[in-house]
Amino acid sequence: MNKWNYQVATVDNWEIVVKEITAQQPDLVTMDITLPLYDGFYWTAKLREFSQVPLIFLSAAEMDPNAIRAIALGADDYLTKPFSVNVLLSKIQAVLRRTQLNSVATSNLQFENCQLNLLTNVLMTS
Repeated sequence: MNKWNYQVATVDNWEIVVKEITAQQPDLVTMDITLPLYDGFYWTAKLREFSQVPLIFLSAAEMDPNAIRAIALGADDYLTKPFSVNVLLSKIQAVLRRTQLNSVATSNLQFENCQLNLLTNVLMTS
Protein backbone atom coordinates (compact mmCIF):
# COMPACT_ATOMS: atom_id res chain seq x y z
CA MET A 1 0.00 0.00 0.00
CA ASN A 2 3.02 2.30 -0.09
CA LYS A 3 2.09 3.14 -3.67
CA TRP A 4 -1.03 4.89 -2.34
CA ASN A 5 0.68 6.45 0.69
CA TYR A 6 -0.99 4.14 3.25
CA GLN A 7 0.80 2.36 6.05
CA VAL A 8 -0.59 -1.12 6.76
CA ALA A 9 -0.46 -3.17 9.97
CA THR A 10 -1.87 -6.62 10.64
CA VAL A 11 -3.12 -8.45 13.71
CA ASP A 12 -0.65 -11.02 15.03
CA ASN A 13 -2.54 -12.46 18.01
CA TRP A 14 -6.10 -13.57 17.25
CA GLU A 15 -6.94 -13.78 20.96
CA ILE A 16 -6.52 -10.02 21.49
CA VAL A 17 -7.64 -8.45 18.21
CA VAL A 18 -9.17 -5.34 19.80
CA LYS A 19 -6.10 -4.77 21.97
CA GLU A 20 -3.84 -4.93 18.91
CA ILE A 21 -6.08 -2.58 16.92
CA THR A 22 -6.15 -0.15 19.84
CA ALA A 23 -2.37 -0.24 20.16
CA GLN A 24 -1.95 0.54 16.44
CA GLN A 25 -4.44 3.46 16.53
CA PRO A 26 -5.37 3.00 12.85
CA ASP A 27 -7.30 5.50 10.75
CA LEU A 28 -9.30 2.60 9.27
CA VAL A 29 -9.77 -1.14 9.89
CA THR A 30 -10.54 -3.83 7.32
CA MET A 31 -12.19 -6.92 8.78
CA ASP A 32 -13.16 -10.32 7.42
CA ILE A 33 -16.04 -12.39 8.76
CA THR A 34 -14.02 -15.59 8.90
CA LEU A 35 -11.21 -15.22 11.43
CA PRO A 36 -9.49 -17.62 13.82
CA LEU A 37 -11.17 -18.07 17.24
CA TYR A 38 -13.98 -15.48 16.88
CA ASP A 39 -15.56 -14.07 13.75
CA GLY A 40 -15.37 -10.50 12.48
CA PHE A 41 -18.86 -9.76 13.79
CA TYR A 42 -17.69 -10.52 17.33
CA TRP A 43 -14.61 -8.31 17.03
CA THR A 44 -16.58 -5.49 15.44
CA ALA A 45 -19.04 -5.50 18.33
CA LYS A 46 -16.14 -5.46 20.82
CA LEU A 47 -14.39 -2.65 18.95
CA ARG A 48 -17.58 -0.58 18.79
CA GLU A 49 -17.90 -0.70 22.58
CA PHE A 50 -15.27 2.06 22.77
CA SER A 51 -14.16 3.10 19.28
CA GLN A 52 -15.69 4.62 16.17
CA VAL A 53 -12.67 3.88 13.95
CA PRO A 54 -13.90 3.46 10.35
CA LEU A 55 -14.29 -0.21 9.43
CA ILE A 56 -14.76 -1.95 6.07
CA PHE A 57 -15.67 -5.64 5.88
CA LEU A 58 -13.95 -7.69 3.17
CA SER A 59 -15.50 -11.13 2.87
CA ALA A 60 -16.11 -14.05 0.55
CA ALA A 61 -19.42 -14.64 2.36
CA GLU A 62 -22.58 -13.73 0.49
CA MET A 63 -23.70 -10.11 0.61
CA ASP A 64 -27.10 -10.67 2.27
CA PRO A 65 -27.56 -11.01 5.24
CA ASN A 66 -23.87 -10.58 6.14
CA ALA A 67 -23.56 -7.00 4.89
CA ILE A 68 -26.70 -6.03 6.79
CA ARG A 69 -25.34 -7.59 10.00
CA ALA A 70 -21.89 -6.02 9.55
CA ILE A 71 -23.31 -2.55 8.99
CA ALA A 72 -25.79 -2.96 11.87
CA LEU A 73 -22.82 -3.74 14.14
CA GLY A 74 -21.03 -0.58 13.02
CA ALA A 75 -19.16 -1.33 9.81
CA ASP A 76 -18.99 1.56 7.35
CA ASP A 77 -18.97 -0.58 4.21
CA TYR A 78 -18.92 -4.18 2.95
CA LEU A 79 -17.04 -5.55 -0.04
CA THR A 80 -17.32 -9.12 -1.34
CA LYS A 81 -14.30 -11.09 -2.55
CA PRO A 82 -13.00 -11.20 -5.16
CA PHE A 83 -12.79 -7.46 -5.59
CA SER A 84 -10.74 -4.95 -7.52
CA VAL A 85 -7.97 -3.19 -5.59
CA ASN A 86 -9.12 0.04 -7.21
CA VAL A 87 -12.63 -0.43 -5.79
CA LEU A 88 -11.19 -1.12 -2.34
CA LEU A 89 -9.00 1.99 -2.55
CA SER A 90 -11.99 4.08 -3.63
CA LYS A 91 -14.01 2.81 -0.67
CA ILE A 92 -11.12 3.49 1.73
CA GLN A 93 -10.73 7.03 0.38
CA ALA A 94 -14.49 7.66 0.61
CA VAL A 95 -14.73 6.43 4.20
CA LEU A 96 -11.68 8.42 5.26
CA ARG A 97 -13.02 11.54 3.55
CA ARG A 98 -16.32 11.18 5.39
CA THR A 99 -14.64 10.68 8.74
CA GLN A 100 -12.12 13.45 8.06
CA LEU A 101 -9.23 11.32 9.26
CA ASN A 102 -7.31 11.40 6.01
CA SER A 103 -6.49 15.09 5.65
CA VAL A 104 -3.12 14.32 4.06
CA ALA A 105 -4.51 11.98 1.38
CA THR A 106 -7.34 14.32 0.47
CA SER A 107 -5.12 17.35 0.04
CA ASN A 108 -2.66 18.34 -2.61
CA LEU A 109 1.07 18.65 -2.21
CA GLN A 110 2.54 21.83 -3.56
CA PHE A 111 6.14 22.68 -4.37
CA GLU A 112 6.98 25.89 -6.17
CA ASN A 113 4.74 25.90 -9.26
CA CYS A 114 3.83 22.18 -9.12
CA GLN A 115 0.79 20.68 -7.42
CA LEU A 116 0.30 16.92 -6.94
CA ASN A 117 -3.12 15.45 -6.19
CA LEU A 118 -2.38 12.46 -3.95
CA LEU A 119 -5.70 10.77 -4.73
CA THR A 120 -5.40 10.85 -8.50
CA ASN A 121 -1.60 11.13 -8.84
CA VAL A 122 -2.12 14.02 -11.27
CA LEU A 123 0.70 16.57 -11.36
CA MET A 124 -0.25 20.07 -12.45
CA THR A 125 2.01 23.03 -13.08
CA SER A 126 1.01 26.68 -13.00
